[in-house]
Amino acid sequence: MACVKEKRIVKFPAKSTAIRFLAAQGAGEAEIRHLAGFAAPDVFHAAATPRGTVLFVPALEAARAAKAARGRAEIVTYGELAHAAGGRKGSPAENAALWLAAHGARAVRILPDAPWELVRAAERAGLAVVPEKGEISPARAVKTPREIRAVAEAQRAAVAAYKTAEAMLRASSVDACRRLLLGGKPLTSERLRAKMAETMMERGAYPVEGTIASCGDDAARPHECGHGPLRADESIVLDIFPRNGRTGFWGDLTRTLVKGKPSKELRAMHRAVARAQRLAFGMLRAGVEGRKIHRAVAAFFEREGFPTDTSRPGKECGFFHGLGHGVGLAIHETPGLREAPGRLPAGAIVTVEPGLYYPGIGGVRIEDTVLVTETGCRLLAPCPRRFVIPR
Repeated sequence: MACVKEKRIVKFPAKSTAIRFLAAQGAGEAEIRHLAGFAAPDVFHAAATPRGTVLFVPALEAARAAKAARGRAEIVTYGELAHAAGGRKGSPAENAALWLAAHGARAVRILPDAPWELVRAAERAGLAVVPEKGEISPARAVKTPREIRAVAEAQRAAVAAYKTAEAMLRASSVDACRRLLLGGKPLTSERLRAKMAETMMERGAYPVEGTIASCGDDAARPHECGHGPLRADESIVLDIFPRNGRTGFWGDLTRTLVKGKPSKELRAMHRAVARAQRLAFGMLRAGVEGRKIHRAVAAFFEREGFPTDTSRPGKECGFFHGLGHGVGLAIHETPGLREAPGRLPAGAIVTVEPGLYYPGIGGVRIEDTVLVTETGCRLLAPCPRRFVIPR
């Protein structure tokens, strides 16, 4: 018979309100991965306290969980939970809540997007439920050297995907209707996304729904993915944000290209966006308020003659989104460069993505992901910054 190592059992103080009860879905998946380095295809649960982390997993995931956690978490299987509950046939969440109560927990903190089952399980176990104010723990804002390398790896996959798209645009021809053709067939947003996805996956990163390859008026709407044939002389916005399958960390990159001859309005927009990004880079450093940089960029665009109008829903124009957001185990996390208080810590990773959007003209956005340092910021992966691809 194999020797079984005696477990270290986390004992929760009776008056503690610091216990976090997490489900590995939504924001909880990234939180658990940050705490214990473990992810699984199916939903599992965890408890986090200053005294330690506990992962509640099925037996088939126990060995993987232990290997990933590397001593950072105690592993409790669903079978052990059922045994501790006296053979009760409750759900894993219910048995995990009973386990917490049996080990001294009196209250749990639960994320805003947690499944209702988690709340109900805690209440049935007699635990007080305290909603968490945010979805991301402050500790995730400052990245470790390992985490910085992981984001940089994902960012390099985004750069590779961009280069694939640029090469396709460069190799394309233009028909009499200004449509781009490649291999005798229309070069569409869908074709471009498919090839970029292939490039990302070759590098161990996976695209998610929403990768942007938009053109013309589609490009004037920041989150429009784009559809149909791409056209010459119009702006083509490529927004690429892969997640590394091994580490779970994200990258984020945007470039704007024109195949052919851009209008004078598009040229002016691109110059202004590039200058705005340089302005932001010059202000970025530890201790600066993110909203100060956002406001400086917004004011710059106004001075340069690019007004913002958000008074007509669906017809917004100008610079009407945040300048940037944190990147890590979630594609959007703290800290941000937007209209919200908060100073940037050294070691944070943020995007810097100024953009201008005018229906009837098009959209221009340039985005890079950078590491905030004590004295400035550092690009995590260099990427070409060209705008015009000749016919």
